[in-house]
Amino acid sequence: MGKVHHQSGDIKAAIKYYQRAIGLKPDLTEVRDRLRQALQEEDGIKIKVSIAKHIEGKCAIENRCKMYSA
Repeated sequence: MGKVHHQSGDIKAAIKYYQRAIGLKPDLTEVRDRLRQALQEEDGIKIKVSIAKHIEGKCAIENRCKMYSA
C-alpha cells in the first residue's frame, strides 16, 4: 500500500504504510529505502545515506539483522 500511495503522490500515507510494514518486519530493506525516499520528498531535501544504511549493509553481509532491529 505504501508504494501505491507514494506513486500517487500521497507521501504522508505512504510514510505511514512504510513505517507499519517495517514495524511488522524490520529487515525489509527495500521498504526502508522507500521510506527514506518518501521522508526526503516530504521534507523537500536530499540527505546523505545514514549510518542505518551502513548497518543494514553489514547486517546483510554478516546475517545479524535481529541484532540491529528496532
